[in-house]
Amino acid sequence: MERNLGFEAEHMERALKDETNVKFYKDAQAGRTGVLTTENVKLGAMTMTNVLLREKRVHMLEEGHLVSQVLSERSGASRQR
Repeated sequence: MERNLGFEAEHMERALKDETNVKFYKDAQAGRTGVLTTENVKLGAMTMTNVLLREKRVHMLEEGHLVSQVLSERSGASRQR
């Protein structure tokens, strides 16, 4: 979650504090929640997304949801993130 503009990450963290299995990235150096999105960070995120798309590990659904599938060799099941 980006933290550059309107403290989006901090707002989301407070709003979702009572939800289970919800985690936020904490920038230890800045002492804040969220990622400071510099040009280099955006380029890295785009590069990683392109790699995951090519490897068919991330899929774009019609509804606009981002889904990552992790296949288990033992069970053959998939997990959504």
